[in-house]
Amino acid sequence: MNNLKLKDYLLLTNDENKELIKLRNSDEIRQVSLTQNIITLDEHLLWLNKLKNDKTKQYFAVIYNDNVLGGVNVFDIDLQVKWGVFFSNKTPLMIKSIIPICFMDYIFNTLRCEKLYAEIKKLNINAISYNKNLGFEVVQDKNIVTMELNKSRYLKAKDGMILKRIVRKMSLYNLKMEIANEK
Repeated sequence: MNNLKLKDYLLLTNDENKELIKLRNSDEIRQVSLTQNIITLDEHLLWLNKLKNDKTKQYFAVIYNDNVLGGVNVFDIDLQVKWGVFFSNKTPLMIKSIIPICFMDYIFNTLRCEKLYAEIKKLNINAISYNKNLGFEVVQDKNIVTMELNKSRYLKAKDGMILKRIVRKMSLYNLKMEIANEK
């Protein structure tokens, strides 16, 4: 069985934090990120300390067979809820497909969100395209593309031909979500 995990940043080990920062600071991730600055481990750890008491943000590392391959997040919970995701270029395509669906289910069902937004650099055509497959619609098309998704459009997309194939393959993965209880 393929072990796939979404692990709350607050629960990461020191080695996992180092892997995550190395990935986040890679050129491939920074070039499509809204903030492109290099983050030191110390800065990351200080930010994590602040995150412990912030109920408006949740960040999870994507871990596959004990390797950090990316991250997903949801923030501004209770306001205009936004989500983000990033993956290493080495991440298998199926994982890049499964994780957003699992995370959308979490956002809409567990967090009870009714509307979700994404802000993506216009040059990141892969992310824009995949968000459209999830049911997102473009609401503002500038250098930063703003996309919007409501729960009913997501459920319709999930039942569509593209996502339905991915959902069927999800049973091949042992997916676990680890959430910190401190919030």
